Amino acid sequence: MAAISTAAFVAAGVIAPTAALAHGQTVFLDRAGCGYSGYSNHGYAETRRYSGSCSGHAWLRINWQGNLSSWTHGLPEVHVSVPNGTGIAYSQHKSCESCGAVTILH
Repeated sequence: MAAISTAAFVAAGVIAPTAALAHGQTVFLDRAGCGYSGYSNHGYAETRRYSGSCSGHAWLRINWQGNLSSWTHGLPEVHVSVPNGTGIAYSQHKSCESCGAVTILH
């Protein structure tokens, strides 16, 4: 079966262009019995602790319009929105300052 691009579906009217741009993705991180999730789309990103009683903060940074932000953190969650809801190229999520990050690409 031949692969058909998203652009072909948009051109054919099968999906709307805004639907193609509005996709989001969730990742999950586990640390010391606590669960964290990271989510982002082109205009919004968040990291949050959803289970457990860890004292560690949720950590997040984004690449927006070619610029990588500094890490930001909060307890139990951290989130960021960008102007006009577009432009996040990727987001990175982690469950503690020294933990490795998980990346969501857009």
